[in-house]
Amino acid sequence: MGGADLEERLGKLEARLEGLAGSLARLEKRLSAVEGAGAEPEAASVSGAIEEPIAVPPLPRQGDVLNVLTEVGRSCLVLGGAFLVRALTDSGTLPRPLGAGLGLAYAVLWVFLAGRAASRGRAASGEFLGITAVIIAYPLVLETSTRMAIFTPAAAAAILAALTFLCLGAAWHRGLPLFAWAALAAAVAASFVLALVTRSVEPFAAALLAIGLACLWLAYSPRPWRGLRWPAALAADLMVLWAALRLAPLEPPAPVSRPSLSSFLLLAFALPFLYLGSFAVRTLARRRNVVLFDAVQGIAALAVGYGGAALVVRYVQDAQPILGASAVVIAAGCYGVAFAFVERREGQGRNFLFYATLALLLTLSGSVLAVRGAALGVFWCVLAMAAAALGARFRRGTLAFHSAIYTLAAAVQTGFLAASFGALFASAARPWTPFGLSALGVLATAFVSYLVLARETEGAGKAAWQISRIALAATAAFGAGGLAVARLRGPVGEDPGSMAALRTGVLAIAALLLAAGRRKTGFAELAWLAYAVLALGAGKLLLEDLPEGRPATLFVAFVLYGAALLAVPRLLRRQAGTTAASG
Repeated sequence: MGGADLEERLGKLEARLEGLAGSLARLEKRLSAVEGAGAEPEAASVSGAIEEPIAVPPLPRQGDVLNVLTEVGRSCLVLGGAFLVRALTDSGTLPRPLGAGLGLAYAVLWVFLAGRAASRGRAASGEFLGITAVIIAYPLVLETSTRMAIFTPAAAAAILAALTFLCLGAAWHRGLPLFAWAALAAAVAASFVLALVTRSVEPFAAALLAIGLACLWLAYSPRPWRGLRWPAALAADLMVLWAALRLAPLEPPAPVSRPSLSSFLLLAFALPFLYLGSFAVRTLARRRNVVLFDAVQGIAALAVGYGGAALVVRYVQDAQPILGASAVVIAAGCYGVAFAFVERREGQGRNFLFYATLALLLTLSGSVLAVRGAALGVFWCVLAMAAAALGARFRRGTLAFHSAIYTLAAAVQTGFLAASFGALFASAARPWTPFGLSALGVLATAFVSYLVLARETEGAGKAAWQISRIALAATAAFGAGGLAVARLRGPVGEDPGSMAALRTGVLAIAALLLAAGRRKTGFAELAWLAYAVLALGAGKLLLEDLPEGRPATLFVAFVLYGAALLAVPRLLRRQAGTTAASG
């Protein structure tokens, strides 16, 4: 019986083998037919598919889904424990302060367990546990600080800052970026909500400032996380700005209370000081270049901090000099940091420009609050000449530009521009702004600063250098012409025609002097200014002399202007010929 069964099985196996052999033979015939039809690539692909079959096993994808479900389930269990503490607290089994403390401790426990999971190679588990800890902790701080009134605004801000430091530190140490972003987003949202509900903005502004600095230094770490610093800095700026707008008095009879003013000023000073100090440490100690974030946040911190402080203390007279003096002190520090890069010319020009620009902005804004009256114009004149001297000494076009800016600021503040404009363009029947002693000081400053910068030829081709020299030369020429008209006004009187002829004569003489100066010194900008003055004179003849003049005054005006038109081009052509011959 057993032998018959064995033979029957062997027969069936033989039949199956014959069927398989037939199938292979038919497949071989089909491949031969395809090859004969010229479809070699398809045959090769089919052959390759037969030799190396592509397997798409569903197990890895199913495994990912299972892993996600596992992590979500674990997170639900963790959240269940948090709700248990909440239930015990609501039922009165646990006192509210104790329940709040246990809830925070429970969240902190899972922060540490998230880091532990990541250290064991389970990064996804660490991300889920960390985000779960964020979901537990931050709403708990919100509720205990509002509905339960367990924590004061200052305490809530401190808890938010400490909790965020812990989450960011654990996330950075174990490489959990999603956990870090979740903690930062929760901290920012909770801070703004608590500031709105409690109507206490300053504590949460301080907390966001500390968090922003922590994110900044994470970007400077050996494993830099650069993205976090942008939203953190923006949140800190907005919160400080909110505090400023909230405290700013609308009318002089509504001064800010002293405690609120002191706390806000401390916060407003801390915002630019801490950020700029961090930038200085990075660029000086670590010899790094200024990046886009440094420039954007540096300017934003100055605008929000000092702009907000100026807005709050605008009706507090004794606080304004302190605010202005602090800005000038920080500006001096920025200039010092800028000059630390003077000797490091290779690749450090961006750093010099950044810190020098911050110093310029701080000096202008701070000195307005710290110095009053005519002394402010004198202060800016001194700064203009110092910047010109240092710019020529170190061949820095940035400092030359600062010299021009300080000179123009002094010209506006002292009435120099108003007096010059009135003398050259205002009606003779109206009183003009007089040239005071401070205005004469601005004229001397523009002239001296221009001579100092014009003698430096190495930077003559740079745009900042040329713009600065043109601005200083134009200021000096404009002021000198206005001063000449103002001094000669007495003999002319208030006759419109005579005044028009006098102004035309002054412009003609100014063009000749500029052309002669170009010929004597070789300063190219003097030629441009000479042509500009001639163009101004042409417009003045049409708009003032012809409508207001008499035949006698028109004779004088046209003769003087015509002589200038003949002489100026010749003087400039001689200079050009001399330069070409010497070359």
